[in-house]
Amino acid sequence: KPWQIVLDDVRVRRVRSVDVGPYGYRGDGLLSGGMSAETRGGPLAVPGARLDLLPGQLSIGGEPAARLDFLKLELALDPAEKAERRGRRFLRFLSGRLEVASPEAQLSSLGFLFRRIPTMDLGGEGSGHLLVHLDHGVLQPGTTLYAQGDSAVDYLDYTVRGGGEIAGAVTEDEEGKAQAALDILFEDFELRQAGVEDPHVFGRGAAVQLTSRTLNLVELEPEVRALVEIPDSEVPRLAYYNRFLPADSGVRILGGRGRLSARMRLEAPVGTWAGELDLRGENLRVEFQERVVETQLHLEAKLPGGRIEERRADLSGTRLEINRARLLSKSGVPATEGWWARLELPEGEATLSDPVSLKTSFRADLKDTSPLLGLVRKDKASPPWLRQLITVEGVAGTGEILIEPHDVEARELAFTAGKHIEVQGHLRLAKKDLSALLFCRYRKLSAAVRMEHGERDWDLVGSRRWFHEQERAWLSSRPPPHSPAPP
Repeated sequence: KPWQIVLDDVRVRRVRSVDVGPYGYRGDGLLSGGMSAETRGGPLAVPGARLDLLPGQLSIGGEPAARLDFLKLELALDPAEKAERRGRRFLRFLSGRLEVASPEAQLSSLGFLFRRIPTMDLGGEGSGHLLVHLDHGVLQPGTTLYAQGDSAVDYLDYTVRGGGEIAGAVTEDEEGKAQAALDILFEDFELRQAGVEDPHVFGRGAAVQLTSRTLNLVELEPEVRALVEIPDSEVPRLAYYNRFLPADSGVRILGGRGRLSARMRLEAPVGTWAGELDLRGENLRVEFQERVVETQLHLEAKLPGGRIEERRADLSGTRLEINRARLLSKSGVPATEGWWARLELPEGEATLSDPVSLKTSFRADLKDTSPLLGLVRKDKASPPWLRQLITVEGVAGTGEILIEPHDVEARELAFTAGKHIEVQGHLRLAKKDLSALLFCRYRKLSAAVRMEHGERDWDLVGSRRWFHEQERAWLSSRPPPHSPAPP
């Protein structure tokens, strides 16, 4: 028969080290209480124990996690066999109260309160106070956390970092159901993308909130919801967004400043996210085909749903406004002014990679067709009435936009202005070269042109038929549109 060992009313002074699972303590303290155990690997039980530790060092998995002012632990461990005391499973036998105060801690050590959402982590350093009430591995109301310091939250491919405070608690709602909430509030913060040295957004008042009704710490896939809020903040260099543009497109952001706000919601374990993003650009300068355009931009991105691990985003409902667009001469003097456009994306999808992949349909209202027909207006073979058509205002239409790693394409363009103006066509930017196939009609007059590698081929007689013949060849020479693939 195995021996049973029972210790009662034990008091141990000057405790130098304590190790429980992945958690370790080195310092000085007092242990009191009792325990019972069987030899030969029998069950271990602790009917009641108290541990008071003086200042010392806490480690998790052998790595330093916090410097402690004090640690007070009252615990009871139900009888547990040796195999049941391994890993996370031992928590179901554990009940008690833990209180910790630390002047310096790694905030990543708080991960046991809110287990990981895919692509989301908490880091940084700070001081704080933690009080945990546990009943057989389940967090109980009265559990609280408060910390101050330099926090960092990783979500998707971005990190929000700055000074602020963290407050958490387990409470009961009106129906008596317990819920855990953790709020991280940044006073001053910066936002940077993974792999990018410099931050691209600066502001005040960013917030992250995590909530969960899964309070059992044994659960491997708890239900957790996260909300990330970036208030109206400064984007000092819009040229940062060049990394999302295909390098071979010939489109490059030269300068400009902006303001950004965002709200993202993430859920685990389902791995979904949704949100909104608002970006305003001032004096945005874009180079395209050796032309420089300066404009004001307002992007309202609606992200009703997407998969976290695939970095996919639904863009349905997104709006884009372009205002006060003007073409600059080589000397920087405006050559044209006052163009505007309003675009709405009724259906679209993007993969948030570097560069971005995107497929979307759009509806648009334009001041006029000058950005399209201006590409061929000065061609000697262009019809004289084309210049008059370009000035007609009140244009509306539809189309598709495809952005892939090496090219940008606008397909199925169809614009009208009343009954007398019609413009159709396709555009493609690849290897810094612009290709276009356009058909335009002004009252009873019409023309079509195909432009590739700087060469232009016009048809002024039977142009609609010629356009459709060329269109079939155009589309067959290019891969069909497809949804962005995961990176």
